[in-house]
Amino acid sequence: MAIYTSYFSNYRNFPANSVAISITRFPPKGWKGLEIQSVAPTADKLMRFKNHEIDENIFSWQYLMQLNKDSNLKPRVQAMLRFLDETYGNVVLCCYETANEFCHRHLLADWLDMNIKEIINE
Repeated sequence: MAIYTSYFSNYRNFPANSVAISITRFPPKGWKGLEIQSVAPTADKLMRFKNHEIDENIFSWQYLMQLNKDSNLKPRVQAMLRFLDETYGNVVLCCYETANEFCHRHLLADWLDMNIKEIINE
């Protein structure tokens, strides 16, 4: 399984044999892909970042703490990845920020990369 990151308006360039997954609280109107809101940043955290109350480093630390705090998240991700691997093969994590913008999808991809062997092999 390959895990890619991209943004919603780039959907025409997603790899073949992949499934797009919204990792936002509110995907675009008409979104036809899967949604996993449990890995989206909290609304408060996102608004504090967008309002420049916290910087990228603090946002990143808080977001990773959010992912690690939920003890049920790894088993849910494990089940999801096994299903998607068998059904589609590849995953595209999607949100709104373009390729050149800081975005939580890159943090999530890194988190998955650090945890993926553990998640898939359990």
